[in-house]
Amino acid sequence: MDDAVRGLLAAGAASDVEGSTVDLGSGTLVPIRAVVEELVRLVGVPVAPQFGVLPDRPRERVRAAAVEEAFARLGWRPDISLTRGLERTVAWYREQPGEVPPPAGPTAGEPRRGETR
Repeated sequence: MDDAVRGLLAAGAASDVEGSTVDLGSGTLVPIRAVVEELVRLVGVPVAPQFGVLPDRPRERVRAAAVEEAFARLGWRPDISLTRGLERTVAWYREQPGEVPPPAGPTAGEPRRGETR
């Protein structure tokens, strides 16, 4: 998050980006599988995520952030690696007193409050 916030602040302070699209990121494509596996390792729980249970979305385009323009126009580059960012996120959640509440709203496949299926 720190890198994203710094990138957004740099975009807000830049004089020549109004109305443009500027990608913020590392420019390196990272599969969701790699992120999930790293989170499982960091959290240290004995789970085996199920990959391939659902088919890929047929019209989903795979793309990495085109960061050269952000680097040139904003003078911004990310400083924190994905692994380090995940480590910091896991540490933050562990430091919170009590349990972190589940996300608001139903998860996929669960009925809403008062709804039966």
